[in-house]
Amino acid sequence: MRFSGAAQHSSQPITAQELWRRRSELGQCELIHGEVVQMTPTGLRHGTVEARLGHLLWEYVESTGQGLVLGGEVGYQLDDQTVHAADLAYHRLAPQEQDGWITEPPDLAIEILSPGDSWLQVEGKVDQYLDAGVREVWIVDPKQQQATIRRPDGSSTRSGRGSILQTALLPGFSATMERIFGC
Repeated sequence: MRFSGAAQHSSQPITAQELWRRRSELGQCELIHGEVVQMTPTGLRHGTVEARLGHLLWEYVESTGQGLVLGGEVGYQLDDQTVHAADLAYHRLAPQEQDGWITEPPDLAIEILSPGDSWLQVEGKVDQYLDAGVREVWIVDPKQQQATIRRPDGSSTRSGRGSILQTALLPGFSATMERIFGC
């Protein structure tokens, strides 16, 4: 997650479909309640953690023979005026191939924090994912070397240094913080 902080204000909110049509013009961004929010490129730490965690999830998918992991800021249309770009996502069943944003929420959305992210933006994005039907959101903090799992029922689990990240959503998946953060 990397927001530049300022929405591109226009007189009218735009829709997810308009964002799709204008994606080349607008560049890397998300749509939050109809407002275009620019995203900045990530840094070394964020990119490394994203690659490590994506690799661990692919190992899980290959070992279980089920699911699909997506990375690279895949766009999820949560409603007509909200499109988020997940750092990583897991689908137990692959979404249907379509032109445009993915409209089926992932089972798991993963957001990796960047130094400029505000907690207000992060919490808002997590709530929008959960309201759209995402079963878990992982907030991964490379600086603090911890991960927080949030669920729709309001429960959360935090894993920090020296602990293991695991969840009932992915039976048999476990990863030490050392493997995720390379420490």
